[in-house]
Amino acid sequence: MKRINLNFANALYHIALEKNQIVQFKDEAILVLDLFESNSNFIKLLDCQFIDINKRYEVVDAIFKDVLNLDFLNFIKVLILSHFINNFVQILNNFIDFCNQNLNIRKGIIYSVNKLDHDTIESLSNVLSNKIGYQLYFENKIDSSLIGGLKIAIDGHIYDNSLKYQLHQLHQHLISKKEL
Repeated sequence: MKRINLNFANALYHIALEKNQIVQFKDEAILVLDLFESNSNFIKLLDCQFIDINKRYEVVDAIFKDVLNLDFLNFIKVLILSHFINNFVQILNNFIDFCNQNLNIRKGIIYSVNKLDHDTIESLSNVLSNKIGYQLYFENKIDSSLIGGLKIAIDGHIYDNSLKYQLHQLHQHLISKKEL
């Protein structure tokens, strides 16, 4: 299944590349991804075999015709027709990864106790991009075990400034002092 998702993502990527609209397609993918991730029932509606396919196309047109370009809109319809709309989130994530590679953007993950707002993520991205030397795109994941602070993962490197890590370091320091 993963290979099929990659094939669909690659097809959409090549359409964007051919049209020379990688940034526009990526922005549209992020917008659609947010909608699909926040509303899993929407995918179920588009995949429902009891609803006429033309009705499902009408729903897609009504929601996205003024937001997405025609090629992206038709791509969604192809996924509905071929019964792969359930994989749309994974396909879009793969597509965004292809676009990021083309645009030399690296993806990172910010782990935090609470969900970070867009401005905070953007600010962290700008600061770290300047320090590291390439553009970064972050996903925010919630990890309540951190207690407080942030843990950031970029290209296999972990930058941990969480309270959990600091307590662990303090614990290790106290143990080493006790052994002396």
